[in-house]
Amino acid sequence: MNIPTDDDYENLALETSRGTVYCRYNPSTGPRAVAMVGGTGGGFDSPAQDLYGRLFNDLVEKGIGTLRVQFRDPRDLEEATLDLLAGLSFLSSKGFSQLGVVGHSLGGAVAAQAAFNDSNVRTVVMLATQSYGTDPLPFLADGVSVQVIHGREDDVIPWQSSRQAHMMAKAPKELVLLDGASHNLDEAASTVYHEVFTWLLGNV
Repeated sequence: MNIPTDDDYENLALETSRGTVYCRYNPSTGPRAVAMVGGTGGGFDSPAQDLYGRLFNDLVEKGIGTLRVQFRDPRDLEEATLDLLAGLSFLSSKGFSQLGVVGHSLGGAVAAQAAFNDSNVRTVVMLATQSYGTDPLPFLADGVSVQVIHGREDDVIPWQSSRQAHMMAKAPKELVLLDGASHNLDEAASTVYHEVFTWLLGNV
C-alpha cells in the first residue's frame, strides 16, 4: 500500500504475514537499487550524520533506486531480517534485479543475513556491525562484495567485530577502520559517506 506524501519519496506499508513493514522508497530507472537499515534504535535511524538520508537522494541521481526499511522489532535479528527481505522483495517486484544492502550495528548482521537469502543482492555494506548474525558471510554467492566500516573508538561494539566479519567474507571485500570515530560514526561522517557512496556506485 502506498501512503501519499508531499515529499519526493513514497511512504510504503508492506503487508506481510508477520506484520506491517514501513519503508521509504525513492524510485529510479534501471536495474539497480539499494536498501538501508539502521540498528537497535528503531525508526528510520541513520549513522554518520544522516548518511542514509544523503544516500537516499544522491544514489537516485546516479540511477540507483533507494529504500529505507524500518524494523518492526529492532532488537530481534530474525524478525529484522524478514523486514529487510520484505523490502528487497518489493524492490524486485519493481523490476530491480541488482541490489545492495547497507546496515548499521544490528543492521550489519541483518544485511548479511538478507544477502544470503536473496540472490539479487550484489553487495553488502556493514557499518559498525555486531558479530552475532554475521555467520552467513563465508557462504554468500561468489562475486557478492562486502564492505566493512568501523570506528576504532566504538565503545558499544568493538572494532574487532568488523575485522572478524571482513576475515569471514570472501573477496571482493574491503575493511575501513576509522581513527577517532565512535559507534555512530558521526566523527567521520564525510569519510563514511565518500567510502560507501563510491563503493555502492561500483558494486551494485
